[in-house]
Amino acid sequence: MYTCTIQAAETWEIEEIFTQIAELRRDNQALRKELSALKQEFFNLKQTQSSDIQSKIDLKEVFDTVSTIGNEDAQLVMMEFTDFQCPYCKKFEMKTFAKLRENFIDTGKVQYVVKDFPLGFHGLATSAAIAANCAGEQENYWGMRHLIFENQRKLNKEQYLQYADKLNLEQKEFKYCLESRWQHKKITQDVELADRLGIKSTPSFLIGRKVGNKLKDIKVIAGAHSYQNFARLLNKFL
Repeated sequence: MYTCTIQAAETWEIEEIFTQIAELRRDNQALRKELSALKQEFFNLKQTQSSDIQSKIDLKEVFDTVSTIGNEDAQLVMMEFTDFQCPYCKKFEMKTFAKLRENFIDTGKVQYVVKDFPLGFHGLATSAAIAANCAGEQENYWGMRHLIFENQRKLNKEQYLQYADKLNLEQKEFKYCLESRWQHKKITQDVELADRLGIKSTPSFLIGRKVGNKLKDIKVIAGAHSYQNFARLLNKFL
């Protein structure tokens, strides 16, 4: 019976095996060094990107909007980029935001702001954003936002007028606002900010420490993560 055992091998075969093992070890060490270099390069890139983002954010400009809530003296800032037709943005609103507001925003730990980022293939997202912002002009952005997300399949002017009535908004003022060029300009500015910061998807979030009119130690998070994940990150900052 023939078996492949080390005892049956010729001496030169054994030497060849050990040579190959030594070469694999050298290759492994080289790969580790290369990986370490790549990690350092990635870290440097992240630092550069973070620095670039910091230089592009002026908090006075960022918070000049109806979609800002929270303590102005809060240590942390959280900025959301949203699209009213995005199903994942709806998921964040319906499953996560209320808990974040209760535990971090209303308690004065976080100042929160929403920026509109209607994606090109969502043809109704811009009009929905305008409706929410127009409600915000009457200090009811968050109520309108929730109603729009809650009824995401019904994005049209008639629905927005019904929501305005439900929220006790002044209808004439609301209708006028829906046609306002300023509202389109505001959304365009939000989209330009997202582009400058390299935001590509919704929902996306920026979390950073407030230092004067700038953000430091910025983290960029993409996706509708759970409340637990956001809470863990915010508590780490705090």
